[in-house]
Amino acid sequence: MLPFTVTEFYAVFVRYNEAIGPAPIAAYLLGAIALIVAWRGGGRTVAGVLALFWLWTGVAYHWLFFTGISNTGWLFGALFVIEAASLVWFGLVRNAMTFGAPRGRTGAIGLALIVYATVLYPALGYAAGHAIRRCLCSASPPVR
Repeated sequence: MLPFTVTEFYAVFVRYNEAIGPAPIAAYLLGAIALIVAWRGGGRTVAGVLALFWLWTGVAYHWLFFTGISNTGWLFGALFVIEAASLVWFGLVRNAMTFGAPRGRTGAIGLALIVYATVLYPALGYAAGHAIRRCLCSASPPVR
């Protein structure tokens, strides 16, 4: 049994989305830059963007919002922050991470996941009636 209700869970998303304003636009732009740089074989820039995303999720979402309904948010946030620190250490400090154009089966799977996460998932959510505006306006799950 979860220590929170579905309504409380959705309310966290509403509060988070209201608080971050246009940050998703910046995230998509940074993600696009990281993809272009990764495609060209850059390492440090991609690792830096990934570290920023993991740090944001750990602090801005888990610690500042999710902890309001569950203490596990502290653990989840800490794990995200540890991953961000790992990306900084291995990707920025040691320059031990390499990225490049997708090759082979694993590259195709990775590219498919990127397309799914950035294009298909939002489109499917919108088609299911989960418009961003409706999610921001109500603490209950959007219904068709």
